[in-house]
Order: sequence, then C-alpha cells, then structure tokens
Amino acid sequence: RDRGAPRVPPPPSSVPAVAQPPRLASPPDHQLCSQPEYPVPRRRTANSSRQRRPLPDRASGATDLQCSTPGCPNKKHPNPNGGYYDYCSTTCRDRGAPRVPPPPSSVPAVAQPPRLASPPDHQLCSQPEYPVPRRRTANSSRQRRPLPDRGPDDVILGQMFGFVKLKSASTKYKQICAKFRKDWVKGQCPDVDHILEVFCNKATKSWKNHRAKLAYKGSPTTMEQHYHGTAIKCNLAVTKSACNDSNCGICGISQKGFDEKLIRKNITFQRFGNGFYLAPNSSKCHDYTQGTHTNRAMLLCDVIPGKKCTFTRDQPHLMAPPDGHDSVYGEPGHRLNYPEIVLYKKASILPRYVIMYTKDGIEKIAS
Repeated sequence: RDRGAPRVPPPPSSVPAVAQPPRLASPPDHQLCSQPEYPVPRRRTANSSRQRRPLPDRASGATDLQCSTPGCPNKKHPNPNGGYYDYCSTTCRDRGAPRVPPPPSSVPAVAQPPRLASPPDHQLCSQPEYPVPRRRTANSSRQRRPLPDRGPDDVILGQMFGFVKLKSASTKYKQICAKFRKDWVKGQCPDVDHILEVFCNKATKSWKNHRAKLAYKGSPTTMEQHYHGTAIKCNLAVTKSACNDSNCGICGISQKGFDEKLIRKNITFQRFGNGFYLAPNSSKCHDYTQGTHTNRAMLLCDVIPGKKCTFTRDQPHLMAPPDGHDSVYGEPGHRLNYPEIVLYKKASILPRYVIMYTKDGIEKIAS
C-alpha cells in the first residue's frame, strides 16, 4: 500500500520553526587569542589511523624534549605552568633522583617489656601468673592426656578396642563394687578382685545408632545396667588384653559383641526363646559363669530395652519380641525365681565392665 500510494507531504505545523545558525566549516577564532572558539571533533574514517595529537609547542626555551633518564625514549612531561618537566613520568623521576630517608618521627618509641622465659608466680600461690602456651616443634608428637583414675601404663591411645584396669582407690571402682554387692541377693556376696573397663569403638557406635532408631519410632530410650555371666579362659587381670581362645566368652563378647550364632552353645534350655539373657541381679548371673586361675568373671552392660513385654510363664518358642515390643522381661512367678531380661538384637547391649571375683571354685554351676 505504501509503495503504490503517492507520498503526501505533512501539513505545515502551527509552531514556528526555530532558526538554526548556519554550521560553519571552521570555528571562529577567539577575540583575545588565536585559539578556536570551541573545539571541533575530528571524524575518523576507514582509511585514517588513530594518532595522538602533538603536544603544543610552548614557550619554554628548552631545545631537548627527551626524558632526562638515560635510555628513556619518551618525551618530557609538559608543565601546566609552561615549559616541560625534566622527566616523562614519576617512575623515571624516582629512578633518577637519590633516595632520601624519611625524617625522624617526633613521637618517642614505646619501650617494650622484656619477654620472660617463665611467667612470675602469683603473689598468693605458687601457680604461674598467666598461662604459657606450649609450642609444638617438628620432633614433638601429639599425645592425649591420660584418662583420670588410670595409670600411665594402662592408658589406651588411638586403639579401636582395649581393656583398662581400674585402680581400687578410684571413685568408679568403689561405685561398681557397691552396686555388685547391692545386687547380690542370693547367698553371701564375694569380694571383688579386679575391675576392667571395656572400650570398643565399633560396639559403642552400633549401640548409639540403635538407641537413635528406638527414639525415631517412639520407643523408650532409657538405659539400664544388667549383668551377663559367661566363661573366662585367660588371666585378664595380668595381660589386660583379649585372648584368642574361642571359648573365652569375656574376651569374645567384649571385643566383638554378642553373637547370634553362639546362642544355645552352653545352655540347652532358654525360657523365652533365642535371645541374649541378662539379669539385674549379680547373684543370678554367678550361676552361669565359669572361671580360670581361681577367678570368675561377669560383664556389667549398658542395655537399652526399649518397650518391654512382660511374661510370668515360659515362652520358649519366641524368636523375636512380640509385635510392638523391643524386649522381653521375665518377672518371678510360675517357675522363675529371679527376674531376667531377654534382648534379641546385639546392638542393644554394650559391655562396659569386667568384674572379676573368687567364689565356688571355677566350674560352671548351672546346666
């Protein structure tokens, strides 16, 4: 449409056009000097190359415009007040001029106190006034602090498993002895000969994970301490290390935890099915111990029973706790004389202490 139609000029505007001054080919000179009235921008064409405008020749009287620094090909920098500087830049000026030290400061220097090799003692005691940090050298090795109530030869550093023999004068030793005597309800309680604390990183990690799973599904996470009687085949109080005898239940359970494959190995009848049996009474577990070197031993374990299912009669067919429960608790009644607890997952049991004592020889009592 636009190509075929003739072009009609627009109607004249009612606003009068402003007269534009004619564009001069060259600006007029200033009335007081011969410089242009206003600068004219230069247009760059395709064939023109960009070149710097030559500096205006100012009346300075200098005939040599090269920088005073030897070997510098640049020209001297022009002075706004007329003439030229001696150098092309401050870099060349600093190179040629000699370095003058700064003037001395008028502020007096503060005297620093001498560093003491060792801090002075406090005026009221013999302790250092302030702590001195220990510096680690290339030849020094990082060592952990010894655990409390343990001798320097008993401390286990950087190991995944081990035993630590408690001192008889320690608070922990006395607390465990008092608990052992309190929980002995059948016959005369023997004296404790030795107590060894068990450290097993793998079993501790599994025990904590099992506790977190019980909390996630809403089961109780209350911890209880129960005993477990088993056989000992080594002189653990002297060696303080696990033996390789497969019949030593103390070393095997402490190092590897409870094993489902060994259920019913030494006991033919189990009142509540296939599980791990523990008891709150140390005297009950004494019947299931077997000693050596005149000593018997039992384990004191940290147990997370979760939600218990209580029975007063035998349930030998159980392979797992009833639905909605995590363990089985046997109350004394029909044929059970003392309480016991049965757990079906080894992660719910953490061996903590080995209690060694002397009573009734070394042969096993229960069949």
